[in-house]
Order: sequence, then structure tokens, then C-alpha cells
Amino acid sequence: MLALNDFVTRTLTPSAVGRSTMPQAPARQRIGAWIWAFAASLLLTSPSYGDGVCYRGYRETTTDERATMTAVLEAVRGALPPAPEGWVLLGDDALSITENICGDYAIIPWMYEFGRSYQRVDDQEARQQKMEAAGELMRADMAAKQPRLDAITARSQELGAELGAAAEKGDYARADVINHEIAAGSEEYKRILDEGDATERMNALYAEINQDLQMNVRASINPLTASPPAEGASAIDPPAGATSAFRWSTTSGDTQEDQVVVFLGEWRTTDEGYLTTLRPDGPADLVKPHAIMVRVTAHAGRIAGIVDAINFDALAATLAK
Repeated sequence: MLALNDFVTRTLTPSAVGRSTMPQAPARQRIGAWIWAFAASLLLTSPSYGDGVCYRGYRETTTDERATMTAVLEAVRGALPPAPEGWVLLGDDALSITENICGDYAIIPWMYEFGRSYQRVDDQEARQQKMEAAGELMRADMAAKQPRLDAITARSQELGAELGAAAEKGDYARADVINHEIAAGSEEYKRILDEGDATERMNALYAEINQDLQMNVRASINPLTASPPAEGASAIDPPAGATSAFRWSTTSGDTQEDQVVVFLGEWRTTDEGYLTTLRPDGPADLVKPHAIMVRVTAHAGRIAGIVDAINFDALAATLAK
């Protein structure tokens, strides 16, 4: 077991669990929300490694290199779960193979990835009904408030004309009074819009509509960097074939989801405390996976089943020996 300071500052070496180079769990509890910072996100784009400055120049990948990536990604695609009953896959599920690579990134383990996005379809009618209910609630709320809002709008137009007249006469005292009345009308307009609980009820309906609607699974091969854990995440038992795993909850708008990240292979920490794929010593096939990060995003009640459905043994079998 490594304390978090050890986890952040030292290079991890193979442990008693075989080739595992990640701690099974940090000893401290301040291991919070993982915020993944892929510094070279553009470089992961296929068919080429981005369009930025490349000091060593670009080259086409070889037939053997593309064959290796294809074989790895086919294994990854086969390891990820199909759409559960009542769900569909989004997108064409096709592989994206790097056709051109910058020489700056050909000297480190190559980065590529495959992922799946899923959407729930077995309860579309119920979600549509909630959407219509939210719309009707908004219309009814505005209809009740509209007469007062219209009155404020009409009075503001009158005041605008009066303000222009006062300015033409140089009656700045009157103009100041009018400006204060316009400001008060604006505040009253806002107060009317905010009154009642319609907004809270609509937000609650929208939260229900978006809950457990989509989920994502992505496997990143030899990712360049990932930030160390911050406050909020918990270490969980890693699946078979993995070295470490973490889980936490996030909220995006009205939608709350859980996230799980699973590490396979060998990793090290940089001087800045980031995680990065451990570079192999001596000659090595840099196209093959040396480390894999799997990230799953799903509803809290569903995420464990999705993680269990991933064939981590098959992923581990792709790692360079």
C-alpha cells in the first residue's frame, strides 16, 4: 500500500501482483475527483496525430503498424459490452486507425483509443410525456404571469418616451426619477418571472428526463497523461487483469452520474504528479499497448453492471509482454 505522496512523487515499479505498477489503493482518503487532462487530445485524432507543430516531421504509418493497431482495437471492441436490452449503440462502432504520425510521438508508446456510447430507448414514451408535462407547466406559468409582465413592458415604453422628452429639455432631475422607475420596473419584472415553484418543478422533470439516458465506455491505449486523484474518488477492487480502479460521482447540470476508471499495465508519475504510460527500457514495439485506461460513465445504479460486462482479461492480453 502506498501513501498518496508516494503515489504522486515516485516512479512505480512492478509489485507482488505481477506486472502491476499501480497501488491497489492510496492509504489516505483525499483521493477525490479524477479530472483527466489529456494534454495531447488533438494528437489522438485519427487518421493523423493532429495538425500542430511537429519537429521530427510526419510520416505515413506502415502496414505492420496499422495492422497492430487494428488488431488491438478489434480486441478492445470485442471486450466492450454490447448495448443492454432496451438500449442502442450510438454511432457506427467503426475503428479509427492512425494513418499519419508525427515523429515526436513515434518515439513513445503510441496513443489511440476506442469507445462506445449507449442510449436508452425502452422508456422513450415516458420521457416524452415528462417533456410535454414540463412544456405545459412552463406555458401555464407564463400565461398566469403574462398580464403583469405586459403591463410592466408597456409602462417601460411610456417611461422611455418620457425620458427622451426630459433629456431634450435638459430636465436631469426628472430624467433621474424616470431612470429609477425604469430600474424598479426591471427588478419587478425579474421578481415576477422568478416567483412560484414552476422553475423548480420544471428542473425536476428535466432531471428525470435526462437520468439514466446515456452511458459511455472508452478504452485509451498508452494515454499521454492523466491527473492524479483529487478529493472525492474512492479506490475500488480492480477487475481481473487490471491494476487499479477508482469510482466517484459527478453532476452535470441536472444529471448525476457515476464514473469508474480502471488502469491496466505499467504507469509512472511525472515530476508534476501526473500519471503517464511507463516507457519501456530498450527496444520495444511502441505501437502495442503498454498501458490502458478504461473510463466508464453511467447512472449510479447501472455502472457496476457495465464495468462487470467488460472483458478486462481480453484487454490485459493485448498488453506488450
